[in-house]
Amino acid sequence: MRQCEAQRIRGWFYLPEAPDSRVPGILSWEPSEGAILELIGGFSPEPEYRKNPDGGGYVSDQIVGDVRTGTIFGESDSGQSLSIWDAQRGNYTAGMSGQVREEFWESSWVCVGAHIGSPQDQVFSQATIALDELYYLTDDARFCAPKWAQIEGVENPGQRLENGTFLTPYVLPVIGGYRGECVSAETAGSRQSRYRNSLTSCYV
Repeated sequence: MRQCEAQRIRGWFYLPEAPDSRVPGILSWEPSEGAILELIGGFSPEPEYRKNPDGGGYVSDQIVGDVRTGTIFGESDSGQSLSIWDAQRGNYTAGMSGQVREEFWESSWVCVGAHIGSPQDQVFSQATIALDELYYLTDDARFCAPKWAQIEGVENPGQRLENGTFLTPYVLPVIGGYRGECVSAETAGSRQSRYRNSLTSCYV
């Protein structure tokens, strides 16, 4: 899984304190936006009702009940463990009875490969970061030569030889301006990623 590419992961998701209440959904990852979890159903409880002081029955000021922000665990269809940190509930739809039909959560933290309660948990032993397309910043393609191009960088870019040849590195055109950055940290069986604004892209 490359964190600098869009991803869609289908699976079952749940709150760590309620592992038996699993909800199907799709976890989408966009490098420029972070993670969006779309649930078929949701984690939100029914609204709190109070007795109507002006008559019979019960009333509520809520459509659905409150649900805490924080960590969401999941398991993909392929069996991978998923952790979504600092998740916040966004839009949702619910019926007249307060039953949630669909629910959306947003986060900038995703861990693929392990159930970890918090990004502050000290479970990673090392971090590996790879910088792609450094020629974008250095104007020298020798840092990241395209695999399909049989062109090598020159030793003295900008030098003009006696026969008039002007030495210059091979640089691919860049389309779309600056891109986002994804930083990854790995252990033997897990991977963590977080989106940041930056000048280049990072992935493992």
